[in-house]
Amino acid sequence: MALVVLLNLVGCNKQDIGSPNSEGKVALRLTLKGIHNFTLDKNALSNKLDGLQVQKMYETHDGFESTSSFAIDAKENIKSASAAIGSEPSKLEEGVTYRLLVYHVNDQNEQEFFDKMDYVTRRNEPDGPIISANLGDKIKWYIYSYNDKETIPEIEDLDNPIVPMGINRDFVYASGEVEITEDLNPMEVILQRKTALIAVEIDARGLFTDEIRSMTFSLPANILKTSNFDIKGGVNVAGSVIGLPQQTIPLSSFTNIDEGYNDRKLVYMHTAVPEVWNNFSFSLQNLSILLDNSAVRSFPTTVFAIAKQFNIEPGKRYRAKMDLIESALTFGGVSWARENLYRTQGTRNPYRFYHENRQTDDFRSYFSFKGHIPGKWGSTVIGEQRDPCALVYPANRWIQPTKASFLNLTRTSTNLTTDGILPTVVSNLTDILATEATTNAVFGSNYIEYNTAQGSSAVYPESSNVLRFYYNGYDPIDINVLGDGWVNVNVNVNVIDTYGKATALWTSEQGLNVLGLVGAGAWGYFGSTRQVFLSSQFRAKGINSIQLLNVDALGLNVVSSARKNVRCIRNPNWEIISQQAGYNPEPNYN
Repeated sequence: MALVVLLNLVGCNKQDIGSPNSEGKVALRLTLKGIHNFTLDKNALSNKLDGLQVQKMYETHDGFESTSSFAIDAKENIKSASAAIGSEPSKLEEGVTYRLLVYHVNDQNEQEFFDKMDYVTRRNEPDGPIISANLGDKIKWYIYSYNDKETIPEIEDLDNPIVPMGINRDFVYASGEVEITEDLNPMEVILQRKTALIAVEIDARGLFTDEIRSMTFSLPANILKTSNFDIKGGVNVAGSVIGLPQQTIPLSSFTNIDEGYNDRKLVYMHTAVPEVWNNFSFSLQNLSILLDNSAVRSFPTTVFAIAKQFNIEPGKRYRAKMDLIESALTFGGVSWARENLYRTQGTRNPYRFYHENRQTDDFRSYFSFKGHIPGKWGSTVIGEQRDPCALVYPANRWIQPTKASFLNLTRTSTNLTTDGILPTVVSNLTDILATEATTNAVFGSNYIEYNTAQGSSAVYPESSNVLRFYYNGYDPIDINVLGDGWVNVNVNVNVIDTYGKATALWTSEQGLNVLGLVGAGAWGYFGSTRQVFLSSQFRAKGINSIQLLNVDALGLNVVSSARKNVRCIRNPNWEIISQQAGYNPEPNYN
């Protein structure tokens, strides 16, 4: 869309631009190119975003944790009204109103009001209006806009033009001076933002939803400011600062960052006064998300306390991005996901946790050792292996557990842990190892549970508020049945011997020496309800299980293994990882 500022002060008809007409008048065209580019990268959470300094904060709330990332523009604002080399301005939208003020500069360098014109941007606008003046005249012009479609308020004193910057409005401005000579070239104009642009993004992908159903964002009073602006001086008027009341922004005022997706929302705010923000806060009310079963999950009002200091400067951009991440259950010093991992196809956020912890033989939740796609073996090539938990958004917030992660889930009252070979069939659950129950473990009809885990929240159903592993069984399918290692298998059939009787979970850890075969095993967790040997008593029993592997048995660079569930844990090093310069929260699925 070509946007031009065009002013007919004297009828010029089709006068050539920059050439005197029969009356000695010369036409000057002002071509409005747009606003100095503050377009924000939709992936601005990446610490490697050019020109941005990123700070992060981590908070725990009721039902979720948040990572608040603050990106501060480090680039200098463009001072000139003309286009900067390498800077592509963002065009004003159609229908935006703006105003042009023109003053004649006399021999005493005093400005005398000449004219005022208001415009509305239109698509396919003709070459358009011009400023027409006498040869030798010196002209001072000013353009300002609120970058919206509202009518611009009238100015009380055009000889001393003072205008309000508006309440949370995007005030933009440009000025220039020119002496009218022959052969003037059109003058390109780029408007400069005189407010600080603050983009607020709410990202709910870490809650495993495709839609933020409702939300209200609130910023306390006196955080945003407004002021009057001296058009001739190009500065805020001293003593005119006003603190704005509380800003309450409904979901309808947010826009989708990614077209067609409702899980990332963005809104812009503006403040007109340079100042230091220190230890401020904001809140989310009425937050609810759509679940995978079409139900709605609601969260209580949440206050975000930002213990950071920011120097807010007009003309610069700032971004506050809040990643909302499902909270964890902590047991024995390890923070566990509330539900098992699964991978869904056809979405841009494929690795998720179920919204409700339940017994299921869903094929999408059974993974091979070192495999990140259900129904496919993992690669023996380390560079091609992916931790499926690390592929949950944001990247590397979750990881697969190690053997050590399960130690407190396999410890007895005498502080011993139990290791054993993963049973191939558990139809007979009588076990001499079950003489001692696992500490803090209880059992139900189809699960083993550790009932002292911390992190319960009324947001989640009962089954997700305890560290519970349902007896989903595992798929012991072997190399001869699977064929080439890349064929989807019918888990519903293959788990029949173990479904409802045991749970089997992978770790990321390969056994060093199993039965004399170096590297031929993988550690996991095996939980079940077991009958004490020569007794009618039953125990909840968790053991560290070793699973024998067929490593590259087919010459396909794959690890043939059983298919088991995966329960992810919080990455204890994530705060360090996420602060590193090359960190990108978008998982690498390739």
